[in-house]
Amino acid sequence: MSEQERIVSEANAKAGVQLLNLQGLEAACLNKQELISRLLEIFQEQVPGWIAEIKASVDAADPQRIRQICHTIKGATAAIHANECVKAAEALGILGREGIMEGTEEAKDRFVSVIEQTKDLVASMQAT
Repeated sequence: MSEQERIVSEANAKAGVQLLNLQGLEAACLNKQELISRLLEIFQEQVPGWIAEIKASVDAADPQRIRQICHTIKGATAAIHANECVKAAEALGILGREGIMEGTEEAKDRFVSVIEQTKDLVASMQAT
């Protein structure tokens, strides 16, 4: 088992969910480590802005804005096989799409927790 596989395995186990599917990411990138590194670097750069936008959208009770940012995040996190981020963004995005504001605070908190855990995991991977 490589160091990155160990880090991902431990983080997934600690979270109790699959934060990152490393095998899926490697397969999608044809095992090109430079491409994987660049995608993960872009993810790290985007996370603070995504969190800020999600918080602002929920605070403004703006379902259209929630739907739009969640759609963007779902695509970007799917590209790196960050499965729980995809699920959390999708859950919040459905509320936005349906114009349902009840439950958005909880969904936002879940999203922020998951994406921060994933960001920490990626930072650990990049440190190796």
